Amino acid sequence: MEGVLNDLVNWGNKVDEEKKEIKEYLQNIKDNVEPKVGQLQQCQNSCVQQIKKNSKTIKDVLQEVDLARRLRGTAVSRMDKLSEDINSLASQVHRRMDTLDDRVRKVEERLSALEWSTDALESKVTEGFNKMTEGFNRMEHQIDQLAKMTANKFQGNS
Repeated sequence: MEGVLNDLVNWGNKVDEEKKEIKEYLQNIKDNVEPKVGQLQQCQNSCVQQIKKNSKTIKDVLQEVDLARRLRGTAVSRMDKLSEDINSLASQVHRRMDTLDDRVRKVEERLSALEWSTDALESKVTEGFNKMTEGFNRMEHQIDQLAKMTANKFQGNS
């Protein structure tokens, strides 16, 4: 179980590292990114609430992971509608998400083999989602800062 928990913590840390890489690409993003981040946060918050309500057994958790994958597919479809600059970024994010899907599949295999109490598993899943939420909050703060810098730059050039 500790190995699975370490994988979840490492996965959260990998999300933070990839967030830093994505920040470099934000120079190409303009006004249409901030609403998409808000939509993704709402989707993520919805997933957290669903997992808290339905994680009574390991089987329920695996069903929630499947739901999260379908929601991720919907988010990718929406991202395809963005401008050329964002399409380039979406392609890079998609490759990273495939890597994360592989990691999630490995975690699913481990979870399906385990028969731990739901309370302990729910606690660790909640911890992972809290780290993701912290990462998204930091990303949103960075996007806000970038939007302010961009607005100031455009006002300075006017």
